[in-house]
Amino acid sequence: ITQGMNNVTYLKENDELTLLGGLHMTVLHAWDEDVEKLNVNLLNNGSMIFKLAGAEESMLFCADVDNEMEQIILDRHKEELDVDYVQLGHHGNWGMTTNFYDYLNPKAVFFDVDGTLVSHKSKSVPKSAKEAVEQLREKGIKVLLCTGRHIHELKNMPTNGMEFDGYVILNGQMGLDENQKMIFSNRQPDVSCNMPPARLPEYREDSGYAHLLTSP
Repeated sequence: ITQGMNNVTYLKENDELTLLGGLHMTVLHAWDEDVEKLNVNLLNNGSMIFKLAGAEESMLFCADVDNEMEQIILDRHKEELDVDYVQLGHHGNWGMTTNFYDYLNPKAVFFDVDGTLVSHKSKSVPKSAKEAVEQLREKGIKVLLCTGRHIHELKNMPTNGMEFDGYVILNGQMGLDENQKMIFSNRQPDVSCNMPPARLPEYREDSGYAHLLTSP
């Protein structure tokens, strides 16, 4: 796909970048010879683990890496795994073992919904996922949902009724507390569209919610 393109940078382990807003990014894992030697789950285990650090707090993004790489990552980067927040591996599917997350001991973790807490096959929340959420909360770790869905959509999902400590919805446009009260909103500017009124969802202007329009 990128053949012939001169504006693509391939990141590798130990690369560091300074991003917008002063965030510091450190790559802790990427495709390398150890992934090839394992020859197991190449697409997952070759994905990139990175740490984002601000002035006071940091977050680890575990990508799709499975537990086959766990010990290698701990051996190489144990000192750099002191983080405040974690995006759970494999979108929250517990690719890493509980020992890995016990070592990290973050303040909070973020689960995705579709294909993570909610199984695509059963259309329900597996018992193991519910137990994982409870185990984390028992350890004093806050558990948040992070999804592209709107909070109104979540009310019709199998996760409705489960207790969470917060929500990041609409791909980061809005944050809600445990009672689904808005903490922040990055609403996009209003735009006009040539859509028949009958297809526009009913909503209140003073609701404070971002609104998601879908095509027929």
